[in-house]
Amino acid sequence: MELCKVKLGYDSSRSFSDTTFSSKLDNSLLTYKATYKGNGQSYGATSVYTSYPTEGLVLSQGPWVIDCMWMKEGTLIAKGTTREIWVNLNTKSLLVYLEENEGKGSFLLDSYKVKNTDSSVTAVSFAFEIRKWDSGQFSTLSPESTISYGTESDYIKTCRLEADNLDAGQYILAVNVYNGDTQTSSNLLFTDVIGFTVREGHQTKVSGECEVKSGVKYIEWEPNPSNPSDTNGKVVEAANGNENTGTTIDLTTGAIQNETIYILQEDKKTDGTGTGKIDLGHQEGDITSNRILTPVPDPKTNVNAFAIDMNGTDVTVSSPVAYDLSTGTVENTTIVQLNERITMNLFNSSTTSARWGVSEFPRFSTKSRIDANVKLNGGTMNVIGNRDSENISKGAIVFLGPTKNDSATTLIQKQGAVNMEGVGGKVVLDGDVTVKGLLGISSFASESTNSSLTGDPIYVDISAIKSKIVAEATKKTLGLTQETSYGIYLKCSNQGGTINIVLDGATITAKGSGENISESGIRIDDFSGNINITIKNGSTISSEVGNGLYFSNCTGDINITLDNTKNSITGGSYDLKASESSEIKINKGGEVKMIPSSLNNTEFADL
Repeated sequence: MELCKVKLGYDSSRSFSDTTFSSKLDNSLLTYKATYKGNGQSYGATSVYTSYPTEGLVLSQGPWVIDCMWMKEGTLIAKGTTREIWVNLNTKSLLVYLEENEGKGSFLLDSYKVKNTDSSVTAVSFAFEIRKWDSGQFSTLSPESTISYGTESDYIKTCRLEADNLDAGQYILAVNVYNGDTQTSSNLLFTDVIGFTVREGHQTKVSGECEVKSGVKYIEWEPNPSNPSDTNGKVVEAANGNENTGTTIDLTTGAIQNETIYILQEDKKTDGTGTGKIDLGHQEGDITSNRILTPVPDPKTNVNAFAIDMNGTDVTVSSPVAYDLSTGTVENTTIVQLNERITMNLFNSSTTSARWGVSEFPRFSTKSRIDANVKLNGGTMNVIGNRDSENISKGAIVFLGPTKNDSATTLIQKQGAVNMEGVGGKVVLDGDVTVKGLLGISSFASESTNSSLTGDPIYVDISAIKSKIVAEATKKTLGLTQETSYGIYLKCSNQGGTINIVLDGATITAKGSGENISESGIRIDDFSGNINITIKNGSTISSEVGNGLYFSNCTGDINITLDNTKNSITGGSYDLKASESSEIKINKGGEVKMIPSSLNNTEFADL
C-alpha cells in the first residue's frame, strides 16, 4: 500500500477568494472526514469529523472524498468537499469547494507529439477518448472539443486538443495513435493514457509524447477485466463460413500485460442473425496448432495477462464431415496454449451460460477431439463463473473436454479439458464453472501413454471453488474401446516438485467406466515430490466403480487436509488407494493420522 501526504487547499477557488466569505473563517476550526471510494483496504479513512492537522493528511492511493466543516464556538460556519478525487504519489494538495458550488472547468492537451524511429511508419492519425471517474468507475464522455494538428521538426505529427464545459473532477485521456489514416485495431501503434484533474473555473493544461520504434508496439492502457461492463475491449470474432479451414484468432498484437479484454462476438449467418457461437473450425491431424494465439512471454515482465469475456458465446471447434472408422479419433486441435508468465482470465459477463471448447459432430461421425482445450506449460488459467457479488461473471461457464467414446485404437489417449505440460501450471475454477469430459484435468500426450509433464521440478496448482469437475465415460460401443474416466489424472515422470490441489465447496465426480476400477476422482502417478490436497467446506470426491483418491508410485510426502465440515471421499472400490511406496498423512480438523504403506488399498470411510 502506497501512502501519500496531501494537504487541503482552497486559495485558488473563487468561492474562498472572496474576502467577505474568507473573513468568516478567521479563528475557525477546520475539521474533515475522509471516505475511501475504492475497493479493498485503505489507509487514512475517518468515519467522523476530525480536526485537520496542519502538516496534511496521510492517505493511501486511490479514489477519495474529503468532506470539510469549519466550526467556531460550536457553530457550523461552512461546509465544503473535494468531491470524488484520485490520490496518488504526485498529489500534493486537494482543492476544497463549497458544497453548493459544483463548478465547471476545461482541459487543454497543449501538445502531443509522435516521434518516429521506424522507417515503415511515415504518417499517423489520432483518436481520443475522455473518461471521468464517477461512482467507482470511469465513464466515457463526448465533451465539446476541438482538435488541431501541426508539424514539428523530428516529429511525424503533433496535435492540440481542447475540451470545454467539463464537470470538476478526475479524468483520464486515452490517446490512440494509428499507422496512417485507417483507424483499425491492426493499425494501432500506441495507446497512451494521461490522467488529469479539472478544477472549477480553471483550465488544466498537459502535454505528452510517444515514440514509434521498429518492432515494438505499446498499449499503455486497456479496460480493466474486473469491470465486465467496460465494453471497450477488443471485439473478437472468427471468420464466418470457415468451419473446416482451421480458423485462428490472433491475440499476439500489442502488449497484453496490462490486461486487455477480448470480448467474444457470435458468428453471423448470411441473413445477419446470430449463431450463438464462435466457430474456430477444424484442422484434421494437426496436433501442434492452436486456435487462439497468445504472445511469446516477455522476459522483462513478470506476467502477461489478458482476459476473454465469453459474453454468452459458445466457443466451438468443429469436427470434419468426412470420417473413417479405421482411424478412430483424429481431431487434435488445441484452442489455446498458455506458456510461462502467461495468464488467461476467462469470464462471462452475460447471464446466458457459455460453453468453451464445444466439439460439434456431424451425423454418423465417430470422430471427436482428443486434445485438451487449454494446454498449460507454466501458465495460469482462471475460469470465473458467477458465484457472488464479488465475481465478475454474471453467467455460468461449461468447460467441455473430449467426451465421445469413439476410440478405435488404444494408441489414442483423450486428454482432459485442461492438459498440464512441461513444468506444469496453475488452474483456478471459481464459481459456477463445470469442467466436463472423459477427463477433467490431465497430463499426458494425446497419441501415446507418456507423461506430458517433462520438467524437473514441476509445479502444479489446481483450485476449485464452488465449482464442479464431472468426468464421465460413455458406454462401450461395438468395435470401440471402453474408456476410463478421471476427474484429475496427473501422470508424471518420477521428477520432484510440488502438486497442490484445493477443493473449496467443490465437487469431483468420476463415473461411467464400466468395470474398470482404475477410475478415480483424483489420480497421481510416478511423482517423487510433495503432494498437498486440501478438502474443505463440504467438498466431495467420488468414483462410481474405482477410487476416490489413487496414488501410484508417489514417493514424496502426501498430505491430505480436511476441515471439520462434512467432506466426503468415496470410491466404488476404495476411498483411498496407494501403492506400497507411498506414505500418507491425513490432517482432519487438526487431528493428524499417519497411514503407513503397509495399510494401502484400504477404505477410509471416516474421511
